[in-house]
Amino acid sequence: MGFGVVVAIFSLVGFECATTFGDEAKNSFKTIPKAVIWSLLAAGIFFVIVTYMEVYGTRGYKSTLDQLTAPLNDLADIARVGWLKIPISLGAMISLFSLRLSWVLRPWDRLVSKPSDAVAGNDQRY
Repeated sequence: MGFGVVVAIFSLVGFECATTFGDEAKNSFKTIPKAVIWSLLAAGIFFVIVTYMEVYGTRGYKSTLDQLTAPLNDLADIARVGWLKIPISLGAMISLFSLRLSWVLRPWDRLVSKPSDAVAGNDQRY
């Protein structure tokens, strides 16, 4: 249960990223809250649907969903499409890598883009 809570919390990380670009948005007091709310709702609905499909897909299986080490690979076996295990695992690895990369590089996009825009004369605030 503990690891599931951690995954659930970190699944919604990033929806607030739209707030960092408030200066660049037109009508930011209206568009930024809409972007945050809609991205949170879309991600939440997506995760509820996927979780429901995982629970529904593993009903009657020899192990419960919380005991499975690779639930999507087990679901591929249950659905008799075992050949999808490699693409599923690769997709999960790429997704986790991109999540980690976004955490590492998040501050750099603001640090790098602002001075370069000012030097090039593209930023009207400088």
